[in-house]
Amino acid sequence: MDHDYKLLRPFDEEAAKRGEPICTSSGKELWDYVAGPDSAGNLCLRVKSDGRFSNSQTCPVSLFRMKPICWVEGKPVYKDDRLYHKGHEAWGKVAAQDGNLLFINDCGVVVATTGFNMTWELPVVETWINIYPGSMCIEDEPNVFCSHGYANKELADQAARGYSEPRLMCIKVEIKKETK
Repeated sequence: MDHDYKLLRPFDEEAAKRGEPICTSSGKELWDYVAGPDSAGNLCLRVKSDGRFSNSQTCPVSLFRMKPICWVEGKPVYKDDRLYHKGHEAWGKVAAQDGNLLFINDCGVVVATTGFNMTWELPVVETWINIYPGSMCIEDEPNVFCSHGYANKELADQAARGYSEPRLMCIKVEIKKETK
């Protein structure tokens, strides 16, 4: 998948001073931030390949962005972004950049991973619910009882066979579940 460089975050002087990497608007990481911008809006940069300083007149702030940790589905990933693991509940926010991605999941556990199998899309949680005849009469309302959700239809069917009342129906519910 192609990278969408228009989504790179703009240059952030405070983040650059903390040592967060910068890149060009096309994603190339050729320089280290040293200082600036000066009164003319130019940065003082050091060339990564040989350590020499760049001519600040050729380094306007408008040419630079903040380098992402990695790319997921063509979009840049930065610290504190929220990603999800494909096929699982939400993992949480990106916690650090260290070659690998570190996530703090919703239970506060730090998990190391790569961008592989990660997605920006909120996961869909699928559950199967059994509907039974109810035991309480509510005027002008259908009198039914719903079971708790089951991970798949086979488990819902198995639970229905063990229930004293015959099941009226079994329904599949898909929910986009946001966590904290």
